Amino acid sequence: MLLAILLAMAFSTGFHAVPAEAQTLAVTGEIVNPLTGTNDFAFNSSVYLVNSTFTVDYYVANVSDVAAWQIDIIWNNTLINFDTIWVPGLNSSFPGSNVFTPAFNAGATPIVTSPILDYDTDNNGYLLYGLANYYAPAKDHVYAVNVVGLGLLCSINFTVQVSVTGANISSGAIGNFDYNNPDPAGYYSSVFDPSSTETQIIANNATLEIYGSEATIPEFTPRMVMPIFVVATLLAVLIYRRKNRRPK
Repeated sequence: MLLAILLAMAFSTGFHAVPAEAQTLAVTGEIVNPLTGTNDFAFNSSVYLVNSTFTVDYYVANVSDVAAWQIDIIWNNTLINFDTIWVPGLNSSFPGSNVFTPAFNAGATPIVTSPILDYDTDNNGYLLYGLANYYAPAKDHVYAVNVVGLGLLCSINFTVQVSVTGANISSGAIGNFDYNNPDPAGYYSSVFDPSSTETQIIANNATLEIYGSEATIPEFTPRMVMPIFVVATLLAVLIYRRKNRRPK
């Protein structure tokens, strides 16, 4: 059943309903800017010219017995355009690691769908993509994995499509497509376990902002602020200890 769903996705010619039910308890997902570790994507038009490429990482968090996954991403196609998608660590051409790396290290074979793209009249772009693994020794012929914390599903490259002038800002979002929305019907980000149970992945939208050359882009991100905070804290502790060691 698991492999049949993923293979059906690979040969689908468009978006059609998947006959599966979302479970009550959804799995947490994250759409992340790998340069900052946040859900924010901020670009200056004078630096990121039209057709400049940036990367989006899609993670899943704290889920057990994952045997397959599919994601459905939506974005404003007037601001950015899909370029390519890949799974780090799938083979030597895609270095890195992903949630199924333990399965592949154990001898499981990846089953990858081709990306399915669709666009609507409201300038929305849609991407459907998925991955499963085949592991002959197992009873269900899959190598199920447990994800503790964040586990990388895949990486996506988009290209910037607009150049903003002056102090103007163009903004949008990169996010999950809500399966309750009827167009395109039925697809949503989800994970599967060996019993063919399907659980929806809920990920907050990533914020996309393209700034004009005169606009002010926020200077700090959590990854940048944290080292400063740590260093400042250590210095304060060191000064305090030295002060207390002085003879009175």
